[in-house]
Amino acid sequence: MTTAKVLTFFIGSTQLAIERTIIEEVFVLSNITRIPVAPPFMNWVANWQGTIIPVVDLSPFVSEKLKVVVSQKTALAIRSGGHDSAFALVVDDIGSNMDLSQVALPENQLPYYAKGRLLHREQMIWLVSPSKIEKMVIGHIGKLS
Repeated sequence: MTTAKVLTFFIGSTQLAIERTIIEEVFVLSNITRIPVAPPFMNWVANWQGTIIPVVDLSPFVSEKLKVVVSQKTALAIRSGGHDSAFALVVDDIGSNMDLSQVALPENQLPYYAKGRLLHREQMIWLVSPSKIEKMVIGHIGKLS
């Protein structure tokens, strides 16, 4: 079993995790703009450190209500691919920095946004995949063009 160095966070009552190495910053969404033609889970863009980045809300994908307003919500600035590839992930609460064991699962048993499952005190936590989220965002942005 491999170990992942992660930051846990909550979307509603669902606990998720993301690898610490790709988190650029935990920040409060303040400079946001609504995009009326975008899918509901990515209705906004934010100005983060002078760069306009998409804001992604995974709430509907973890059986929670979509956030009507994201202004003043906590977000994780995530660098997915290269230096210029970033997005903001809206979270409801920040958990802890942990080293957790990964549990092997076939790819077809993972939700679209996850790249694995972690074990923490008998509880399973989805390990979020920034590259999968980024591919989904890019796919939707391409449809808007």
